[in-house]
Amino acid sequence: MLKLQEIQLEKQIPEDLEISIRPNQIREVLYNILYYYSENQKKALIHLKAALDSADPSYLKILISGKLNLDLNLSEESRFEPFENFRSNDSRIGMGLSVCYGILQANRGQLLLKKSESGWDFIVQLPV
Repeated sequence: MLKLQEIQLEKQIPEDLEISIRPNQIREVLYNILYYYSENQKKALIHLKAALDSADPSYLKILISGKLNLDLNLSEESRFEPFENFRSNDSRIGMGLSVCYGILQANRGQLLLKKSESGWDFIVQLPV
């Protein structure tokens, strides 16, 4: 997906970061988030940073940031409702945040969205 759109993924993940999480589930969460960034973009740069949270080292914090070319209409009440927030030609995009939210809630984690200079940053927090 990223290669096809000529999108670079810059990763900052410490070599000594050891955590126990379900790899298929976190992969699904990251895939859905990266899909948002790849939608309607070419030659973009996405940053993915993972580390133990400095405020609470019992949590893994993953920050995904980059320019987001989607029309997001995010409100506190509906940001994780399927099909509520996105205008896209791809039907998969409407379910993504809801799926991510459900996976993270089932693993006692959180999905946060933060407005940034480039658009929106996705923050995944999981207990380790």
